[in-house]
Amino acid sequence: HIQEGWTFSGLAPEDGPGAAVTLRHTATGRHKTIRPTVLIGADGAGSAVRGALGPGYHLPTVALLQAKIILPKGHPHHLVHIWFNRETTPYFYWLVPDSSQTGVVGVIVNHGTGARQALDGFINQMGWEALEYEHGYTTLYVPGFRPEAHWNGLRICLVGDAAGQVKTTTVGGTVAGLRGAAACVRAITRHTPYRRELAPLRRELWMHSFIRRFLNPLDDGCLLYTSPSPRDRTRSRMPS
Repeated sequence: HIQEGWTFSGLAPEDGPGAAVTLRHTATGRHKTIRPTVLIGADGAGSAVRGALGPGYHLPTVALLQAKIILPKGHPHHLVHIWFNRETTPYFYWLVPDSSQTGVVGVIVNHGTGARQALDGFINQMGWEALEYEHGYTTLYVPGFRPEAHWNGLRICLVGDAAGQVKTTTVGGTVAGLRGAAACVRAITRHTPYRRELAPLRRELWMHSFIRRFLNPLDDGCLLYTSPSPRDRTRSRMPS
């Protein structure tokens, strides 16, 4: 059954095979210990489960920041817009309408401390006004990263952002994370290696990381934005 309100707190080896998993109740601070046969770490980019496995399980992260704005006059509410500016980010800026009047504009940067400066600068240049901000961060896929460990006999599987199951081209991880979760379920129910069940997803994520290696050195003039309509293509960049 599902028990809400508990977070992972730590691992401790048993005298024999197996490990004790400590959980903390977020509301009361109370701790309890369980002894599972499988532990799934699906606890996001700052995964405490991954952290408990040691420095060999480190993954790089990128910061995401977006702001709600009033849509520019005449902007189609079904159109997503992308801008590239290699001076401020190796990724991109976006504008995604979330209603007929408002949208969210955001940016991805390698260092969280530069996200606000980059986004505010972009918003000011476009003549918009930020109504409110949302921020977060995510991991990036690293070829060769092993999302499964056997810790004193305890099988540990990492899923989603905790495993770096994120496309390094677009920094999208929702679909990839769900596919990772499905692979984890197959591995457990079939008693097969998690890495084997992940093979199709790993190949796809490796291809995205390979493409990212070619995108990083490009300048704005080499990057092309494609609108939702296949007949409407335009190169987009920040105004000078």
